[in-house]
Amino acid sequence: MEQAYLDTRGCGIADERRRFWKEKLERAGIVFYGYAPVCWQMQNGRFGHANLRAETVCPAIADDMQTKVLLASYAQELGA
Repeated sequence: MEQAYLDTRGCGIADERRRFWKEKLERAGIVFYGYAPVCWQMQNGRFGHANLRAETVCPAIADDMQTKVLLASYAQELGA
């Protein structure tokens, strides 16, 4: 389930911003994603449950050949 969410979210982010990054890998970024199911006990003795998600996009600077190759392969996978 989480893999499907990440695939959909990643493609959505790429599609929404395609005009900014297509063929411009110096504007690339990496998505960091965290997921944690949590459970807590309330004052009445019952338990609450939630799934917490957090995501952020950090820019990636393509100054070296390894980073350029990595970003190019990601862009190819996204259909750039």
